[in-house]
Amino acid sequence: PANVPAVAASTVTITGLSFGFDSAPYEASFNGADAAAQWVSDSSIKVVVSTPGTGVGKSISLTLSGDETELVAAMSYDAPRVSTVVPRNPRNVSGTSMSITVSGANFGPGVGAGG
Repeated sequence: PANVPAVAASTVTITGLSFGFDSAPYEASFNGADAAAQWVSDSSIKVVVSTPGTGVGKSISLTLSGDETELVAAMSYDAPRVSTVVPRNPRNVSGTSMSITVSGANFGPGVGAGG
């Protein structure tokens, strides 16, 4: 996928050439954080992206037997999605404070229940 969830793990398949053999040492990173890589074939590697975050244009790098390649701006996190706002029509009363609850998905790590 071109997008990954803001808080959940997702598997990304990288296709290319000369990824070597199952026993070749390889490492991957997504947005600068280590990611679990699994060799599939000489032309395919699966990477588990489990680093939560937000934003677009994130890079994936792959190191195979000491040779590194990077896909710049290859992935993005899913955009935030608002499903409800409570209260819907807040009253503006001078000198008082009010809580507003925004619910939805893909707000990023550490932002309320369900991300």
